[in-house]
Amino acid sequence: MRHLGRWLLLALAVALPLHALGQAYPGKPVRMVNPNPPGAPIDILARLIGDQLSLRWKEAVIADNRPGGNGIIATDAVAKSAPDGYTLLFTATFTEAIVPFVYRKLPYDFEKDLVPVVEVARVPFVLLVPATSRIKSFQDVVDTARRKSPFNVGALQQASLPHLTWEFIRSAAGFPATYVPYKGSQQLHGDVLNGDLDLALDTISAADPFLRGGRLKAIAITAATRSELLPNVPTLDEAGLPRFESVGWLCIMAPAGTPAARITAIQGTVAAILKDEKLRERLRLLSYVPTGVDAAGLAATISADRARYGALVKALGLKVE
Repeated sequence: MRHLGRWLLLALAVALPLHALGQAYPGKPVRMVNPNPPGAPIDILARLIGDQLSLRWKEAVIADNRPGGNGIIATDAVAKSAPDGYTLLFTATFTEAIVPFVYRKLPYDFEKDLVPVVEVARVPFVLLVPATSRIKSFQDVVDTARRKSPFNVGALQQASLPHLTWEFIRSAAGFPATYVPYKGSQQLHGDVLNGDLDLALDTISAADPFLRGGRLKAIAITAATRSELLPNVPTLDEAGLPRFESVGWLCIMAPAGTPAARITAIQGTVAAILKDEKLRERLRLLSYVPTGVDAAGLAATISADRARYGALVKALGLKVE
């Protein structure tokens, strides 16, 4: 009996620390992979969230930038990582809902190899014209496009979310336009200012210096509600396209098989972080709308956007070899 008692005490001594360790997620550094170069807008958001997670978890959240391949390199690295909650992917609409349809083959199964964790924020787009333009409203855009040929509209590269958003707008409003792709915002804004473009589509943060400087004006926003940064700019729904919405979302994903308890823990911590008013204000100034939607809600968003953007990519015949 004495020997049995000693074994029981020993077993308890070993089991208790193991049990405590299992409850103390993360308990070691977490790697946050993102497909953007350091300093890019999405990278800034990822680092802000990572820093706040580090403070709350008392563990390092290591930023692991893996740019290139339209997000495929970073996504593949996470998809092939251990599903233990210690490797996460900070990603966006383009990589999760558009890339699967413009590439013939991916090194991972986009439907099976990753699972949603939490939606962090959303970002709308604005329709931009020079401050001196005669176009004052979205109806003016429609009227001008119907009588002017060509009516040139600029946004980021083909198959980008701004491009597909524009195609949804053009189709819903029913007018002709010539789409002009750009590699970056600087040249896009320059060409709309010098008259090479009649209209541009971009994020509020990218256009902010020109908006504040009075050189560009925003005539509509693609979100379902107005932006706190541009409260006088109507939504496209208000401007005449009923129930129109096309926005980007930023989220955290994890390898399939990651324990549900760890996904819930991450989601809960991010949601708590996003309630901090100072952080929310900082995100708003970057034109992000903080959300904190849970895994189920994020899964529904991803599924819906894959369906709508996938169908549009197919209709436009957009492919990358």
